[in-house]
Amino acid sequence: MAACKNRVHAYFTAALCLISFFFCAAHTEEAQAGVTTQAEGVAAISNGGRDEARQEALKDALKQAALSVESQVIASEHLNTDNVPLQSLHVRPTQEVTRYSILREWEDQGIYHVTVSAEVGQGKVMAAGCAASAHAPKKKIAFFQFDVANSIQVDDINNILGGLPSELASRLEASGGFLSTYTHRSIPSDSDMQKRAFIKLIAEESGAQFIVSGMIVDAGVSQNFIGYKKRNFEIVFSVYDGLTGTRVLLRHLDEHAHGDVMVGRDKPFGSRNFFETELGRAANRLMDVAARDIRVALECLPFSAHIVRIEEKKVFLDAGGTSLLRPGDKLVAYARSSTQPIVGLGGAVLGDTERSVATVTLIQVQPLFSIGELSEDAAKLGIKVGDIVRFELADGN
Repeated sequence: MAACKNRVHAYFTAALCLISFFFCAAHTEEAQAGVTTQAEGVAAISNGGRDEARQEALKDALKQAALSVESQVIASEHLNTDNVPLQSLHVRPTQEVTRYSILREWEDQGIYHVTVSAEVGQGKVMAAGCAASAHAPKKKIAFFQFDVANSIQVDDINNILGGLPSELASRLEASGGFLSTYTHRSIPSDSDMQKRAFIKLIAEESGAQFIVSGMIVDAGVSQNFIGYKKRNFEIVFSVYDGLTGTRVLLRHLDEHAHGDVMVGRDKPFGSRNFFETELGRAANRLMDVAARDIRVALECLPFSAHIVRIEEKKVFLDAGGTSLLRPGDKLVAYARSSTQPIVGLGGAVLGDTERSVATVTLIQVQPLFSIGELSEDAAKLGIKVGDIVRFELADGN
């Protein structure tokens, strides 16, 4: 029996390699010469408004154009504890769009559509691996309001507590690997156990996979005996796993501004006028580093989404086209154990036990949700609303 399952695994892997080889080989000559194609992209019009939805729809259209010319099948298979083979599969483009023009754009029932004519290829092959994951499923990340250690130090800066996390969120979205939201909430200064519970609650409410919180530690001004001014800009921030409330990254960063270091309330944090000030330039450098550190810490972690509704074999996920999911993608469903959560020696709840139980194949993808199909009824597999699915890759690649 074990030998049979090993053969099944080998056949599956070999088949994927052959599919990928023949598909890519058939298009390689075209891609090198450059191919012009048409594609349509969509995005939901949400809190970011029409302009943000337009940009997201344009990104989606360019991605669809690149996929239509040449793509790479990223897949893996593993056996769960019952020796059932479970699969993850995602298709991503391997060629870049070199130029494009917008043919048509319109709105319909809260969805923005963009149709483009795009030239793809000319030998510009995108790098593989998680470090170049712009076309892997986008992870959802939610930001808390940043706290401040000394509010007097930031009296001259308008909207810094909300503007700083919003600016970080914008930079992460620009990387192509994340969908972000700002919660307008502050992380409580409670015990670790209560803090974890709160983080898990906000993650469930927002549908976020990760949560970011932080504090402005120092924004004070110093002056030497000849009147030369220096101003610190120092922050500390943490990134938490939304499923467990566990911290996955802690960073302490600082920058300095010199000369005319005051800002003024007429220059809100994140505005063009703010970034033209001495402190704004220092903050800009610091946030570039912060966004890079978050991206590097999370880009190789598996994408996950929650199951929000179940209809027999069908499961509804809280991630869709805006997360770059596509019909035919395969994800692994995890069922949480009905036993008590694991508790550490100090009494802190470490998390729930879970087991991989089934492959979910996406059959329909809307901008904000997807519908997947299981091989059996969810109840028979032990899958419940609130359980998660993950897109997993062998060896983290």
